[in-house]
Amino acid sequence: MTDRLSRCLLLPPVAAALMCGLPDAGGARAGAPPGQILFHCDAAPALCAALYRALDTALSDRAPGTALARASDPLPPGATGLLIRYRSLDGPPGGLRGQLCWQVGPDPAVSGPPVAFTVLDQPLADAMLQDFATALVRASDLPL
Repeated sequence: MTDRLSRCLLLPPVAAALMCGLPDAGGARAGAPPGQILFHCDAAPALCAALYRALDTALSDRAPGTALARASDPLPPGATGLLIRYRSLDGPPGGLRGQLCWQVGPDPAVSGPPVAFTVLDQPLADAMLQDFATALVRASDLPL
């Protein structure tokens, strides 16, 4: 049988199989609402709120129509979608140091670069937390 003829004979069964329900790229998100991203944060509530606002702003700028939701627990095994976590790292006195980590479905988790924020002459205020959160989102190469 010639190569050209074998390709012609092989194509119809492959095309039929693809049309009859083999998983495709869209089917991989069937377990999660389309466009939803989950955020998990175990830090202080004020910092978590600032991070949530910074992520929400980044999403509205870079991926309009994408929904951000708070997650109380990490994604269960086999779940799909994007989970972003804040990881607090040992930082300087009077400051913050942390990084964003993310995972898409069953893929391995990825960690962004650590970001530090130090204030020596006053306590951390909400506006400073927002600045830290914005810098953290900008420094991370989130898959948005």
